[in-house]
Amino acid sequence: MLKTKTLIALTIGLSSFAAAVTTTVPNAPTNLSATKLDDTNTSIRFSFKDNATNENGFTLSIDDYTTSSHFATINIGANSGSNEFIYQNVSGLTCQDTYQATVVSYNAEGNSTVSNTSTFNMMSTFGATCPTPDPTPLNAPGPYIGVTAIDGNSTAAHINFADNSDNEDGFRLFDTSGDINVTIPDNNGTQVSYNLTNLTCDKVYSVQAVAFKNGMESAPSDLRSFRIESTLGIPCDLPEEEPTTLNAPGPYIGVTAIDENSTAARINFADNSDNEDGFRLFDTSGEINITIPANNGTQVSYNLSNLTCDKVYSLQVVALQNGMESAPSNTRAFRIETTLGIPCN
Repeated sequence: MLKTKTLIALTIGLSSFAAAVTTTVPNAPTNLSATKLDDTNTSIRFSFKDNATNENGFTLSIDDYTTSSHFATINIGANSGSNEFIYQNVSGLTCQDTYQATVVSYNAEGNSTVSNTSTFNMMSTFGATCPTPDPTPLNAPGPYIGVTAIDGNSTAAHINFADNSDNEDGFRLFDTSGDINVTIPDNNGTQVSYNLTNLTCDKVYSVQAVAFKNGMESAPSDLRSFRIESTLGIPCDLPEEEPTTLNAPGPYIGVTAIDENSTAARINFADNSDNEDGFRLFDTSGEINITIPANNGTQVSYNLSNLTCDKVYSLQVVALQNGMESAPSNTRAFRIETTLGIPCN
């Protein structure tokens, strides 16, 4: 009888321990809403309430309500606490169009349930005056973007995509990192071709194309990711004397206050290489993308200014050398008001 009781107690104890370490998906965000950001009538500031403490981040999804086409998916870094509001600026919207947005939080176990849906139109929701749309629709290029080699060149690629309009002024080709943003003249045929130069051989580029007319842009083409070395099979030409490794900074990025300044923060991280040309500090939204000169010591410091006090920034840093980047540091999310305890003015 004693053995049976002991076995039951052990089983209950193991079950309790397993329940204690079980990770669950985070709670869903709530109170998703949109406000007009500026007088361009093409930008929105989203806000939503974070109801979890175990999320790794958030995914904001925006669709065109009328056509049901997808406009953008934006990853937002994790917040430092719960029951706080997260803010995200989105630009490139069309003034006359109606959009709907939702957001989920996520961790290693999966996604939360979906937040409420925020539906808005610049004219009817915010009373904006929009330019008169061109009577002829401006069709999106593509949808597919072709990428081919240029005579074995390890720093260039030939881009081509279908022109689906006959009323555009030209095209804009860009990538998600902001490294590429070129204007291509109007095309008289059904295909558009362009040679991209000064590329980094082993860097992944994710490009899209839009047609534009009178300052307005079409919906974007599908996203096309490529890497010259692996996609086109062209070896990267690296100097023989170049070191084989470029160590990632960090892994931790420190964030401290600057004299109670609500629009600035001091960033510091460990320099783990002695062969870098400098560093690139960036955030996931693309609002921050700064080159920092090479450091002679073991720690790198930099003062970030012109920040938004109540915005969540998710920073990473990489070391640079001869056009190559190291692996990134860990992601550091912060918000001046909550992380540094400085009230927003």
